[in-house]
This record gives sequence, structure tokens and C-alpha cells, in this order.
Amino acid sequence: MRDIVYTYQESKGKFLVEKLKEKNPLFICAIGVTETAKIPDLSAAGKLPELTDYTPPADVELLHSGKCKCIQGVPVTPEGVPTPALITYSALKLACIKAVLANGGLTINPQVPFLDFGGKAGRDIRTGNAVDNVEEVLRKAKAAGQRLAKKADYLIVGESIPGGTTTALAVLLAMGVDAKGKMSSSMPRNPHKLKIDTAEAGLKAAGISFGSLADDPVKAVSCVGDPMLPAFAGLVLGAARVVPVLLAGGTQMGAALAIINALNADTLGNLAIATTRWVVEDSTSDLKGIVRQIADVPILAANLDFSQSKFEGLRAYEKGVVKEGVGAGGACIAAMLKSGGKVTPQAILEETEANYKQLIGDR
Repeated sequence: MRDIVYTYQESKGKFLVEKLKEKNPLFICAIGVTETAKIPDLSAAGKLPELTDYTPPADVELLHSGKCKCIQGVPVTPEGVPTPALITYSALKLACIKAVLANGGLTINPQVPFLDFGGKAGRDIRTGNAVDNVEEVLRKAKAAGQRLAKKADYLIVGESIPGGTTTALAVLLAMGVDAKGKMSSSMPRNPHKLKIDTAEAGLKAAGISFGSLADDPVKAVSCVGDPMLPAFAGLVLGAARVVPVLLAGGTQMGAALAIINALNADTLGNLAIATTRWVVEDSTSDLKGIVRQIADVPILAANLDFSQSKFEGLRAYEKGVVKEGVGAGGACIAAMLKSGGKVTPQAILEETEANYKQLIGDR
């Protein structure tokens, strides 16, 4: 299928794609917030750093209801580029794929139904004490993943958490994965130094050295992670015992994969990472370079092209803005597979444009 790019472990990826064609998936979005996102110039997942607490709940409200309820319009970057939830919503709508929403830890709850795992919003990782209730969230999410897996042929698990690539970097370093200079960014100018300085400050505050928590992902997340990660990893660990799972996201999936690998490596054969072309072609990051240090899990990418979009806000994706999030790549791949190829990248663009016009206007 030319609409899917195979970036790593191609033969495994193609085998999985054939297995999932025209099957019935279920999409899950794990969300959370962290004070880390409010560090100036770290994240573009919100018009202003102080508004990032609204981004995840607004994202899942859009997936559930076709509109945001906790904010007007949709989440945008400081430049006005819309959330990738718009792409996810469009893909799920085209293929009639149901979405389930899961709360890892928020300050503002979405005004739609969601699963709650008892997590709390994350603190700034520079404290070295970032996340509470990690074990509880993992346990509850794992049980939920096992239940949800019985309702579908496979699961797509996506995420929404501003600042998440920085917290993921810190967790990867704590677990011995060299991810410096490899994490992606929602901004075209990737702030690697700021991300690294932030992660290293957190490790120092927690008394963690590179790789010292390779076998203790719970402590790594507790010290320098974010509340989305245990919810995400738990869902995958529970579901992957029953059905295949697509880890839908960008370089943050490296941290999720490292956690899953440390807790139950037996599930790895049932997993693939599903992202967008914008992530795998991003010269400022290296998803493959992260993943190959952890496990031979295939990386698939939706071959999206917004270069000819009618709207500047969507054409901006081709300039390295946003790139991925809210499971956009995985949702698009699942829509293509479920439809037997009838849902194409062009169809996703046209549907995204229609929803863009309805929700944002003609800008």
C-alpha cells in the first residue's frame, strides 16, 4: 500500500499491515498535562504556554463531539496552526472508527465521557518529582486495555500532552536510551538545547544518572516523566496480550516503548509504531534512531501531503509545524486499512479541509 511508508523493520511492518487490512479497530487517546509544558519556548501545543492545560481536553472533545467545549474554536499553535486532532477526527470519521478517551492526569477535565485512571497532573520535571500514582495508573490502564481489546480486532493508542517530547526525553535518558538531539518538536525550529537542559535538570534533581533506571520505568516516570505515559503504556500492555496495537505518535513513542519493553517484553511482537511522514522525514529528529536502541518494532508512517491544501494552516504541516499528535498518523493508517484503501491521503486532506472550514473558517 503506497499510502503507508515503512521506515524500520519493513518486512514485519508489511506483514502486520496485511494482517490488519479491512479489520475493525478501536482508537484510544491517552491524555495528560505537565507543568513542564509551561516553560517558555518549549512547546507549540497551545497559543500561549499557560493555555496548554486546555489543549488535551479540547483535543478529545473534538474527537468525541466534532467540536471543542472547554475552549472556543480548536487548539492552535502560537502561529495559528490547528491541532492534529483535526486530522485524527477526519480520519476516524471517514472510516467510522470509534474513539475512547483516557485521562492520565489533568487540571481541566474534558466535557465528554472518558476513562479515569486516578492520575494527577504532572509537575515540572526539573523538580525531580514529576508524577504521582504511577503504579496505580499503570494497573488501572492495563485492566482497561485488556477489556477494550475484546471489543475490536486491534487498537490504535494515541496521546495528547503538551511538553511530552521533553518529558519523554528525560525518561529515555533515565532508562539508558540516547535520545539527545533525536526528539521531535511541534515547532519548525526544534529547541534541542532547551529540551536537553530541562531533562538533565530533572535527572540531577532526582539523583538519576544515564541508564540508572533501565529496569525501573515506574521510578523513571515518577521522577522525570508525565502522567500520559503510564496511562498509555498500561493500555498497550493490557491490550497487546489480546490483539495487535499501533502506538500512534512521534518520538514520544520511544519512551512508551522503553517502558513497555522493561515491564513485559513479550508484548513487543504484537506492536508497531504508527506516525506521519512529517515525523519520519524530519531532519531535526530521529525516531528510528531511538527505537532501534530499544526493540525491533516496525515503524509505519501515513504518507500524508498537505502541500496543495486550500488553507495556510494545513499547508504549514509541510513546513515542519506540529507534525504529529493525538494519534494522527495511526488514525490515518487505520482508516486506510479498514477501508481497504478507499480512504486515501487525498481523501483525508479533503475531509480535514472540510472540517477546518467548519471549525476555523477560511483563514
